[in-house]
Amino acid sequence: MARNRKSDPTHHKVSRLLLWSALLVLVAVVAGGYYYFFVTNNSPSSQQNHHQNTSNKPGVSAANRQLACADTLPTDLKLGQKLMISATASTLSSASRLAAKYHLGGVILMDQATAPAVRTFVAAQSLPPLVATDQEGGTVQRYTTEGALPSEQSVVSSMTPAQAEAMIATDDKFLASQGINMNLAPVVDVAPLTGSSVLGSRIFSDDPQVVSEYSAAYVNAGLHTGVLPTIKHFPGLGAASGNTDYGPATTPSFAKLQARDIVPYEQLSGSKAAVMVGNQTVPGLTAGLPASLSYAAITTELRSKLGYQNNLVITDSLTAKAITDNYSLAAAATKSWEAGSDIALIVQTNPATVITSQQIEQIVNTAQTAINEGQLSTAEINKSALRIFDLSQKRIDACQIPKAS
Repeated sequence: MARNRKSDPTHHKVSRLLLWSALLVLVAVVAGGYYYFFVTNNSPSSQQNHHQNTSNKPGVSAANRQLACADTLPTDLKLGQKLMISATASTLSSASRLAAKYHLGGVILMDQATAPAVRTFVAAQSLPPLVATDQEGGTVQRYTTEGALPSEQSVVSSMTPAQAEAMIATDDKFLASQGINMNLAPVVDVAPLTGSSVLGSRIFSDDPQVVSEYSAAYVNAGLHTGVLPTIKHFPGLGAASGNTDYGPATTPSFAKLQARDIVPYEQLSGSKAAVMVGNQTVPGLTAGLPASLSYAAITTELRSKLGYQNNLVITDSLTAKAITDNYSLAAAATKSWEAGSDIALIVQTNPATVITSQQIEQIVNTAQTAINEGQLSTAEINKSALRIFDLSQKRIDACQIPKAS
């Protein structure tokens, strides 16, 4: 006979057990869902955008993440960062608009601009710019309101390296207060043993060791105060046949430069100083090219052999007659990048003017053609952009730059 299910006590026990089991399962599901929601929506990693998530995969180094992000940036932005143009106090506003439009890497001030004007320039840029000047001392000093700096030659005869470092540190602090974060100095060229140098009193000495000691003092001062020092004019201009601003110039053979002119670069290898490459030709090294356009000078010798792989490399001005006698501005800038420079420096021969939009676009278009034809490597452009971004004066995260920039 079948049992009456409504009155069966066993049936009621089973029903209660089933009900409690269902409730436990429901609680577990809800709790698990809440845990999943909490982890995926409140953990630090979940707060980052999709671009950051894809650049932070496990096992990918920070350097490789930066390279991957740099590769996704617009080419014209990266090329713009590889240009530095000149301005004066009276043309800084015009230069600012061009720098902002083309994402230029920085500006070199050829005279003293006010600190508020420099701050306005910096604020107008989408990426932190380099603001450079020439503050060597002696005949080349753009910022003078704090007093005249002695020439490098006279420093050696009147100061110890430690005293020279203290002097430059004081001046660099003043430059920093005016918004300057890069100094195209010191000159580390070595004077010839006989005869005079085209650089005159801008050179410390004809003794490579003395040049190295005092150069190190200037470099240390800049690095400690945050004003990026720039050693110049690689691979040596001290014994050149002339001033490259006014025409082609040639140095003694590279073998002779290695014995003397290269010594300061060997001594300063390992520092974070920037390096300016000169426009002189060097027999036995540059094959008739200006050093600023020579792969052998920049990539083979400076970066690979002397150890400046990660240092910022900037050209001397590509408007010098040593360049413009044979190259257009666009061709010279592109060739300097092919050779391994990070920044092409363009100083107006007429200080009252600034570079034009057409000139900048010609440079970018010429470089883009070189990329398309395989002469200019995208991979090298990415590495160069990261060297620029990594400067303490910039500190740009390639993964944080908006894609619309």
